[in-house]
Amino acid sequence: MAVAAVLLVGLVGAVLGMRHVVLSVVPTFLVMAVVLAAVAVATGMTPGRALGLAMLLGFVLQAGYLAGVAVRHLLVCARARALAAPGSAPLETSEKSRVF
Repeated sequence: MAVAAVLLVGLVGAVLGMRHVVLSVVPTFLVMAVVLAAVAVATGMTPGRALGLAMLLGFVLQAGYLAGVAVRHLLVCARARALAAPGSAPLETSEKSRVF
């Protein structure tokens, strides 16, 4: 279950990184911590293990966010390069060329 949670949280972080600002990570972590606390109580997990898992999931959330930001940056750079190529529409006048 922990591996699935780590993968899911990493993907959530990547989506946040591609679409939202960094302050969206804080409420996401808080919701994740509340859900983790409920699961820990329901499964009889020790407080130390629950805290360690919360720290791991927080780290994975931030790493996923960083990966999402990096991918967004690469996509924007690739799109700008494609638009700057000879024969393409200028960046200022083309509304269809907006990435976000």
